[in-house]
Amino acid sequence: MIAATWVRAALVACCLVWAPASGQQARAKTMQPNILLIVLDDVGTDKLEVYGESDSASYAQAPWCGSLLAPLSYPKTPNLAALAEGQVPGLSGGGILFGRAYGAPVCQPARACILTGRYGFRNGLGVTDDGGSLRKRMSNAEVLLPELLRRGFPAPTSVESLRRYRTGAFGKWHVSALPVCDPVMASDFAHPVLNGFQLFQGTMGNVGTGGSNPGDHYNWTKVTSVPGASELTRYAVGSENLIGPFQFSSQCTAPGTLLQTTTHSEENFTASVTRADAVRWMNAQNDPFFAYVAFTAPHFPYQVPPFELLSSATVAALQDPGNAGGPYCPGQTAGTASACGTSTCTDSTALTANQKRIFYNAMLEAVDTEIGNLLAQMSPDKRARTMVFVIGDNGTPQATVEPLLHDPDHAKGELYELGVRVPMIAAGYMVPRGAHASDALVHSVDLWRTIAQISGASPSLAAPLLPHDSRGFQQVLRDPGAPSARTEVFCQGFVQPGAYFPTEWGPYKIGCTDPLVPGVFACEPKNVGLHGRSLSDGQYKLILMQTAPGSEVLPPGTQDIKPTYTEELYDILADPEETTDLEPLIPGDPILAAIRDQLRDRLTQLSGF
Repeated sequence: MIAATWVRAALVACCLVWAPASGQQARAKTMQPNILLIVLDDVGTDKLEVYGESDSASYAQAPWCGSLLAPLSYPKTPNLAALAEGQVPGLSGGGILFGRAYGAPVCQPARACILTGRYGFRNGLGVTDDGGSLRKRMSNAEVLLPELLRRGFPAPTSVESLRRYRTGAFGKWHVSALPVCDPVMASDFAHPVLNGFQLFQGTMGNVGTGGSNPGDHYNWTKVTSVPGASELTRYAVGSENLIGPFQFSSQCTAPGTLLQTTTHSEENFTASVTRADAVRWMNAQNDPFFAYVAFTAPHFPYQVPPFELLSSATVAALQDPGNAGGPYCPGQTAGTASACGTSTCTDSTALTANQKRIFYNAMLEAVDTEIGNLLAQMSPDKRARTMVFVIGDNGTPQATVEPLLHDPDHAKGELYELGVRVPMIAAGYMVPRGAHASDALVHSVDLWRTIAQISGASPSLAAPLLPHDSRGFQQVLRDPGAPSARTEVFCQGFVQPGAYFPTEWGPYKIGCTDPLVPGVFACEPKNVGLHGRSLSDGQYKLILMQTAPGSEVLPPGTQDIKPTYTEELYDILADPEETTDLEPLIPGDPILAAIRDQLRDRLTQLSGF
């Protein structure tokens, strides 16, 4: 066990006392906001009523039995709506709902983009690792947001100097190789604190995944790390079957604390634990802080959350005995029958498919409740000077998309709008009062430079040698009608070769002696498997999906082999669901051909062939 002193130190330590200066100019220098960045897991814009993308003339009401003839209604998310409308009590300023924000196709590369301000081919993370043979991690050479907020300030020389931020991360990490208790991966519990966070409390990856954190949203292992020390806490309901007393994975048993409860409750639900940890730390800070709060739910496994986090209407619908496999009770997992009653439904043909969507929606409502609790439980003085950003990592998963309204084949994991366009909200004192909507193009990498802008951190001081893809949107925060600093949106997914040097002949190892590679390689080629990319100018969007990889290492002087791709072109303003591929029309349309060629050339210039 780690001595309690380091926990207390991590929660209450501070460097400098907040001291508002007198005078407008001095105040501008010292009024650094607290920054709260909330990451939603597997939540697309289609799931939030504020976006209005899943409106329907009618919705399927409980009891849910057999095949549903109408879509499910939106999950209840009043707290996210209040943030977008600038109506959170005690939070100064207004709110902005961003309608054209983008992430990545899946979790890990999306989080890497957020934390580094760099695209996947630069930071090296292209797909998700939940254990197994890939065993990759974000390089410690990357400069993550907490490092920006620590290194980006010179040592203070007066009370008016800009402060270095206190930094804490809570919830799902998912940008490191997952621990298997061997010398190579031994430092992974500490990966967040090795990259700038002073405290980390959460999971290294997804819960309910055998290779990383088996169990579910009530039975899971939490890592707590500060510089130089880590410990594990296992949450378990009843007599959960553990591999050893403190299991992290099937190959890794480490000393820790076992917290056993008798019920599925807020005491052990991932979102509730994450909220409580974040609130405790934020309220203990006396300096400007950066809190990174990444909820694990509503990512699979899809389960019924604690009823205390749900509206009475939702609880009543879940408890209807006419539901297939119902009545539903906390902890129940999709695809199972109720343990708290007997169902009167006699048609279970769509039981699992329906339960996945029903439980997902309930989990998202629970996360929204915890976002409300997170804000409400902040001390009033800290909340008043906090800028809040909420962003999704990727789109909604195929299993939880409403199939009567959207194409599930365009969901998470794909480069279509449904898979990469994400919800984003900004709220706080920098935003004019009231509710605002912005059509500015924004990518998740842009949070890095924007946070630098509003905090006063210097990117050149924090990361002088790293090229960044981030475009700050501070001007949109102050004027929601302002144009974007971004003219294009790039999204990417690939099986890891790590970071690579892009060329027109494909990806090459960084550090090539001849980066131009004019058809005959001068350094080591890298085979990027399952490579997919998209580029949009805000209206037209080109998607490239690899059909055959290029060459690996060939003898010197040998012609390199280019990978091959399929192409799709869409007008996403006229066709936001991307139902009509314009590529077949190009041979007879020189304008479309020119648009496609321009996007293709820019994709190659940016990320290689």
